[in-house]
Amino acid sequence: MTAVHRLLRTAILCVGVSGLAASPALAATDNDLLLPVTVAAGKHIYQNGLSSHAPATLGRAARCSACHGWTGRGKFEGGVQIPPITADALEAPGHNSGGYRPPYDGPSLRRAVTDGISSSGMPLNEVMPRLTLTDEQWSNLYRYLQVLGSSADHDPGVGEKTLQVGSVLPLTGPSASIGARVRASMEAIFAEVNAHGGVFGRRLNLVVEDGGTDRQHQLEALRRVLHADAPASYRQGAAGVFALVGAILHPDDPEVAALLADGQVPLIGPIAYAPDAPNLGVTYYLLPSLLEQTTALLTHVLLRVDPHSPSRLALLHDGSERSRSLTDLLATWLSTRSVEVVIRDDISSASGRLGRLLSDDRVDACLYLGAIDQLIKHSSLFADSSNHAQRFPIAAHAGWLGSRIDELPPAMVDRLVLVHVAANVGGIGQKAGPENIAFAAAEVFVEGARRSTRLIDREGFAGNLDRLRDFRVETLPPLTFSLPDRVGNHRVAILRFDRRTRAFVDDLPTRSP
Repeated sequence: MTAVHRLLRTAILCVGVSGLAASPALAATDNDLLLPVTVAAGKHIYQNGLSSHAPATLGRAARCSACHGWTGRGKFEGGVQIPPITADALEAPGHNSGGYRPPYDGPSLRRAVTDGISSSGMPLNEVMPRLTLTDEQWSNLYRYLQVLGSSADHDPGVGEKTLQVGSVLPLTGPSASIGARVRASMEAIFAEVNAHGGVFGRRLNLVVEDGGTDRQHQLEALRRVLHADAPASYRQGAAGVFALVGAILHPDDPEVAALLADGQVPLIGPIAYAPDAPNLGVTYYLLPSLLEQTTALLTHVLLRVDPHSPSRLALLHDGSERSRSLTDLLATWLSTRSVEVVIRDDISSASGRLGRLLSDDRVDACLYLGAIDQLIKHSSLFADSSNHAQRFPIAAHAGWLGSRIDELPPAMVDRLVLVHVAANVGGIGQKAGPENIAFAAAEVFVEGARRSTRLIDREGFAGNLDRLRDFRVETLPPLTFSLPDRVGNHRVAILRFDRRTRAFVDDLPTRSP
């Protein structure tokens, strides 16, 4: 009989004798102690600090996993040794600050969780939360503690012969071709790994759901992929996905973030820029934030204008929420530098004032944030050959301007200085496309899985990625992840558009901002 089974039987006897089994949920038999629904509900409480079957009476600050670890093995944190709480550890005698500690049984373990009293009768460390639990919540949590950290306790997607990962991509609609390329790039990596035996004997299985072209479809697709069925060809597969890889969605969307936080689902390489705000989830970005890219672009442009005197900058946007927000962040950044922002407005509202500033030779550089439509509409301001505008640089994001750059007047195109995430493929001046990012994301996932053990879990996997330093991938610069931002790539390419070859070329060597 294993230690887990011995502790289970002890629990049945102790709970029944003590009268704690007043709730039907606690009046369990050998056959229903490990029912998936109750164990899963207990796991939800352990990992998230709240119950999926009752009102949220527990805060996330009270997550057991936050201190005792994803697998209950404990750790040293803040000068405090947090003990393991696996079944083997709980049933064995030990020592705490009060000296000898007898083995835990059912009643004493509940007293420790709810009242902060050790099995020795001594108070537990004050950092240990005292939880208010209904009988049902305690029953579910207790049942999960019996398998915590054992071979029976595995994260979603971890099967005997498969490791299932997921993605959300546009498979239909105008962006379907992008989704197909991204999917193919990840499947190529996983197929190669599977051809060599998989990872610790498990084949990698990619599940992709169609996110369409709008936010609601992406949310629905994310919910589906997180609860995906096990592979039909593997009877010992596991439902759900262990992680998401190369997905086209926005992790900083509150609803997306909430779905990923429920279970601390790792997301590697979303096809999205890192957020300008702190990254609080288990998301590993391969692209620097828009703010980081833009400050690198401005640093280059303003140094090229005149590094020894204050520069006069026109800060323009297209009026969208995204560009307005970025403009506000940039204004804060610029306030600490020798830059005079002579105008800060959306380009439509500012066209008259901008024209006068240009006529008076009062602009040294211009930054435009937004889609190319508004820039085309007001391009005459910048393209007048008699205007000072023909002599100063116009900075913008290559990704926002897209493939319509040649619709701008030639004199304006020649003044464009553009920023984009650097790529390792395609030669000088190449930008990182979605399939490049997804390819690298799949490589990162495989490396994180290989650094784990056969008993892979999300917490240990995330720790492996947090320790990656200068990890070389085929399509992007070397990646280094670290807390708190988990942004692996901070390198950008500063580009210009060559009208003769109709290609992006380097305006300077790829650099870190």
